[in-house]
Amino acid sequence: MDFFDSQDVARRKTGRLVVLFVIAVIAIIAVTYLLVAGVLVAYSAKQDPDAIVSIWDARLLLGVGISTLLIVGLGSAYKLKQLQGGGPAIAEHLGGKLLHGGNATGREKVLLNVVDEMAIASGTPVPLTYLMPDEEGINAFAAGFTPDDAVVGITRGALEQLDREQLQGVIAHEFSHILNGDMRLNMRLMGALHGILLIALLGRTVLYSMRFSGGRSRRSGSGGGNGAAMVLAIAFGLMVIGFMGLFFGNLIKAAVSRQREYLADASSVQFTRNPDGISGALKTIGGYNRGSVMAGPNAAEASHMYFANGLKSGLASLTATHPPLEQRVLRVDPGWDGTWPVIEGDGQRASQKSKVKRAERVAQAGARDREQAAQRGKQMVTTMTALQAALALAGRPTPAHVSYARELVASLPEAVRDAVREPFGARAVIYALLLDTDPDIVSLQLARLDSAAEPGVADQTLGLRADVAALDARARLPLVDMALPALRSLSETQFAGFSGNLDALIAADERVDLFEWSLRRILLHQTAAGGGDPPRHRVRYYALGKRLTEPCEVLLSALAHAGHDERSVVEDAFAQASRQLTQGEPADRMALRLREPEEAEGGALDRALDVLVETSPKVKRAILNACAVCIGADREVTVSEAELFRAVAGGLGCPIPPVLPGQPLA
Repeated sequence: MDFFDSQDVARRKTGRLVVLFVIAVIAIIAVTYLLVAGVLVAYSAKQDPDAIVSIWDARLLLGVGISTLLIVGLGSAYKLKQLQGGGPAIAEHLGGKLLHGGNATGREKVLLNVVDEMAIASGTPVPLTYLMPDEEGINAFAAGFTPDDAVVGITRGALEQLDREQLQGVIAHEFSHILNGDMRLNMRLMGALHGILLIALLGRTVLYSMRFSGGRSRRSGSGGGNGAAMVLAIAFGLMVIGFMGLFFGNLIKAAVSRQREYLADASSVQFTRNPDGISGALKTIGGYNRGSVMAGPNAAEASHMYFANGLKSGLASLTATHPPLEQRVLRVDPGWDGTWPVIEGDGQRASQKSKVKRAERVAQAGARDREQAAQRGKQMVTTMTALQAALALAGRPTPAHVSYARELVASLPEAVRDAVREPFGARAVIYALLLDTDPDIVSLQLARLDSAAEPGVADQTLGLRADVAALDARARLPLVDMALPALRSLSETQFAGFSGNLDALIAADERVDLFEWSLRRILLHQTAAGGGDPPRHRVRYYALGKRLTEPCEVLLSALAHAGHDERSVVEDAFAQASRQLTQGEPADRMALRLREPEEAEGGALDRALDVLVETSPKVKRAILNACAVCIGADREVTVSEAELFRAVAGGLGCPIPPVLPGQPLA
């Protein structure tokens, strides 16, 4: 499945989860009603043995149903409200510490490099990276609602015990969860199960209150004693019902999570072409005396999000959220002999010799994959443009993409790589990317920074200028993505100043080129007004039609004008893209017209993307195919046009891997 199919599958699984949750709640209502009705019948029989009391009471059923729905609904709503902070809220809830260039040291910088590489290879924004310093078990997780607001968390045990290739395998596993739409489902699971758990917590609270009021109840006479016994029975029953509901909820959670872990393991191998990475990490967990156990007080809530089973359970075979380690290793490494490496608390990572051999295998595999990618590209020239080929790989980066990303990150000057990972330096890197080649315009831009930016930013920008200007054109937008985690930590005031400087630097030469528009769009789409997480969008449009005619016209017109100079070529590019988009659509539903440049630039293009980002995955795929046809209509795609295509796709929430240098541009 590609990215678009995975998103549809995730949405359907979310629907099934809702159905199962509703069934569980109905079952809880039924059992709760029988409990309360049974207690009331027993109480009435004790008061009047000759009375005939029916267990059926419609008003009681209605009251129990409404009460249960309120408890479960309010409990779930409360937890989901807590989770509105997205991935960062989960990471901090689990005791995570945000890593960035300013506080990362040694192995932590290696981790940041690996996360950057996987993000660049897959075409996603670079997620925030959290370290859980108090967790000695080997584990990791990905959390968030969309790829735009995802975070990756990793334990100190994993950072200390795994070598670089094993870390890469684990991070690739987590990126699979990001790309396959697993995270949103995981977040909703947390909210739903909390609502069911609240019933058990309510029963326990009543039991505790009865414990302290028991003496008074007994002294109040037989009537009071009978009433207290009835309340006690109901409270105990509610607690049992709540934990029963939670148990079956965990069974659902386990069933969903187990299959996704197998898929993520396979995707890790697919991304890296290095089964030793993911299997080595799993084997290290099996031989490590602390395993993958998470010790934090909130660990149980997120158990289904972890790389490996984070909890000890007496019912592991029933409620374990992950398949057994042995089965996961054998699926990746069928030749495994079944023995675990012996690793103590201060265990050792792989020997230097084995690291060298593994690195040689990875390098050889990367070279083979790049050669194969080039050959596939040559074969596809007659049937598919390079951009359409990249679109077909959405959410499925190849080992060649991972190798390319690793080489790109390694090629960045150390000063640039360090600066882009902390808030102060990230702004300077972005400003350096926008400095003009005309000395007079540069003087205006630096004067703006001197007057509006914090002291020292203009000097740092100027200091980074030479290194940034020397970068390969393909490194510019990935560098913008690498800056996103640092920029999200800006305060509202700092981000407002940064945004104002951004607009001033772009406007200095009184024109907006493709790169400047792409840079601004990525930064403002991927960050909120205060520099926080990006906004989330719901799906409003499930099919093409009249409501999408105007935004599609603006987008395709902008691309046609941006990539071509002659009017006849512009018209031909727009016509080809229109035919691609509207094939199979009735003419009266979606007839597109070419708009003039002033109608399809700047704010108009931003507004168009703001509408189109709310379309379904199927519609987005059709729109991006049309964009690829529009850009490649003249059979010539420049690096700037390829990066513009990826920026548009990113603005629609669709991660497109890089167009590889070895892949011919049709």
